[in-house]
Order: sequence, then C-alpha cells, then structure tokens
Amino acid sequence: MPEEPSSSDELLDFLFKKVIPAAFNPASPSYLAYIPGGGLFSSALGELIAATVNRYTGMWAAAPAAVELETQVLRWLAELMGLPQGSLGLLTSGASMSTLIALVAAREKYLGDEILKGTVYYSSEVHYAVAKAARVAGIPERNLRPIPVDSQFRLRIDLLAQAVHQDRDCDLVPFFVCGTAGTVSTGAIDPLIEIAEVAINHDLWFHVDGAYGAAFRLVPELQPLFTGMELADSLAIDPYKGFFLAYGTGALLVRDMSNLRRAFGTSPAAYLPELQANEDQLDFREFSPELSREWRGLRLWLPFKLHGVTAFRQALADWN
Repeated sequence: MPEEPSSSDELLDFLFKKVIPAAFNPASPSYLAYIPGGGLFSSALGELIAATVNRYTGMWAAAPAAVELETQVLRWLAELMGLPQGSLGLLTSGASMSTLIALVAAREKYLGDEILKGTVYYSSEVHYAVAKAARVAGIPERNLRPIPVDSQFRLRIDLLAQAVHQDRDCDLVPFFVCGTAGTVSTGAIDPLIEIAEVAINHDLWFHVDGAYGAAFRLVPELQPLFTGMELADSLAIDPYKGFFLAYGTGALLVRDMSNLRRAFGTSPAAYLPELQANEDQLDFREFSPELSREWRGLRLWLPFKLHGVTAFRQALADWN
C-alpha cells in the first residue's frame, strides 16, 4: 500500500506498457479464442460519465432520470428482440448473472419448499453458466438434465419431452428449460418454438440463453431462426458481445417483472422510506440480488443514440 503519491505520467506509463499489453485483445480482428467484444469508445465514454457522476440506480427516487433512461434502454432491447409489449428486465454484469436471476425467479414461482425436487433441462451444448446458476440456486446436480443434440447440434425435442415425463413419474418437479440462441461451440440455435410448446404444455419456465446469438435477430434475413424467442419467460443477452460494447454489459429481459419481485423484493430498511409512487417507477434493487448498483444504462444509451440501431444492424449483417 503506497504511503506517498506517484506521478500520473509514471502510473500511465506503467499501465500502458506493462499491464494492458499483457492480455488478450478481444477487439483485434485476429482474436478467435472466445466470443469477441468490440469495446466501442462511445460505450466507454458513457461508463466514464456514469462513474464520474456516480448516481445510485437501485432506487428510482435516488436518481429518477437515470433510472428512466435505463428503463428506456431495456424497452429498446425488448423491442429489438421481438418480445411482447410490456416486457422489461434489468441490466446485469452478463449472462451468467442474468441466468441466475431467471433461475431463482423460476424456483420461487414453481418450487416453494420443494427445491430438492426441482429439475432443470438444457441441451448438452449449453454454456456451463446454466449448470453453475442451478447449483448456486440450490438445485441438486442429480436433477440437471443435459439433453442430447441432433446432427445440427440443436436440442432434441423428443428427448426433452421424454425426460420431463420420466421425471414427473419419479415424483420430481420439472420447472425450468433453457434453449440456446447461438451456442458458443457452433453457433447453433435450438428449436425455440418447439421448446416453448413443451414449456407451455408442461408448465415450465422457458429461458433463452441468447448471450452470443440473440443480437443477430436485428438482421432481417436471420429473424426466422429466432422464432419462438418471443414466447420466452426470460431472455439473457450480452450487449458486450453482439453490440460490441464493454465487458460487464449484460441484460435480462422478462415478460413479467412480478416474477423477479417475488424472488428478490424485500421490505426496505427502517431508514429507507417507501418512496416509489407507482409500478412504472422501478426500484431495480427489487429485481436482483444487488442492492448497491451502478448506473449501467448509459453505456448502452449513448452508443444507441450516437450511432443509431442501423449501424449495429449493418455491422451484424457484415459479421454474418
């Protein structure tokens, strides 16, 4: 711990010569190790402004304009993803947190005190964040059901329905199925409309992991591939991937915010009065584990306003 100050020139020299080069560069055109991220300057500028003014967005009353701006971003994302009117959600650090929030919300809706009986379904190609979220949510590993895939690496619907029936016959409680809109390994998109039908017929929470692929729905000729995503109870997307923004920029979109409030809403401390005037004035602290919360919305709002969605759509079309 330094007791004495250092010069800014010395510190910047150290950072840019020693620390920053010693890492992957996900914005490089030759970077193929993982899903790339662009790190747009406009997003970084939004983050700089947000961190400088340091507004608290866990409560609407603490920063109403900032919360309304962030809520507008969520409405834009829901519209771009084709979700029904009234869908909303919250910005998160990424799809791992988004999936955990969705899974806990589903657990609270369907399981009650029967957590140890809850079963979770996903394709064998799913990102490991789903199994990790299930473990954190208290679902036993023995109740996780990776469903085999077909020759196109898509979840097999016949085996999904069969697994649900078998688990019900064994006195288990199927409650959560995850479809993937763009797997990390191959980019495969599960048959979302058919998964939605299974979820509706068997009363399951339908979650879509669109962290990587969902952004490609902006490209008109690719939209049919995502049919069924609009039926999801929840959708995880990562704008830091498909929208070329900075790491730590994720979103969870849901059809019904009351499911999140059921899972995460609590009575505030005695020193925090009830200031929320109506349901449209969101207290984001009610919808996730986070109470302390940064202003995430500006890192999306500023790029969308500066560049327009057409620029993102064209970039995705070129990438495709």
